[in-house]
Amino acid sequence: TGGGMTLDGCEVSIIDCDIYNNTADYGSGIYLIAAESFISNCRIHHNRSLEAGGGVYAHSDRSFITNCQISDNFAGISGGGIYLYQSHSEVSQCRFTTNHAVIRGGGIRINSDAPDIIDCQVVNNTSDEYGAGIACMISQAAITNTLIASNQCRDYAGGMSFESDSTDVVNCTVVDN
Repeated sequence: TGGGMTLDGCEVSIIDCDIYNNTADYGSGIYLIAAESFISNCRIHHNRSLEAGGGVYAHSDRSFITNCQISDNFAGISGGGIYLYQSHSEVSQCRFTTNHAVIRGGGIRINSDAPDIIDCQVVNNTSDEYGAGIACMISQAAITNTLIASNQCRDYAGGMSFESDSTDVVNCTVVDN
């Protein structure tokens, strides 16, 4: 786990970094577990996860990820750009582009958690099965003021998919998926 970096129970600030060309099973760019970190103005790109979280994998954390470009990442299962699992993170003003997940969440995968996605752009991501832009399952996420556009899914829901979910989607634009 954590091809580029692993933050386990840390309070670390990562600012103005370029995190790329890393490989791992989970969180190829950054793997967060029980972390309360601040990630800002970073480019997280061209990372490859065999399982989940091509760019970032956040598990049981309360991190702040802001103003980052998360692009061109790959996940063999879910969360090409970012995978949020049991996470209460806030992701704001980030751009998720051209990420791919084989099964769910080419851009963003949310599972069993309540993160906030605010003022983001989720554009041109792909997935073979569910939610190429954003895929939510058993979550209570809040997605606000976010653009979900031009995402492509081979089977179900290019823009967003929800399974056993109670996510709030407020003031978002979902277009051309």
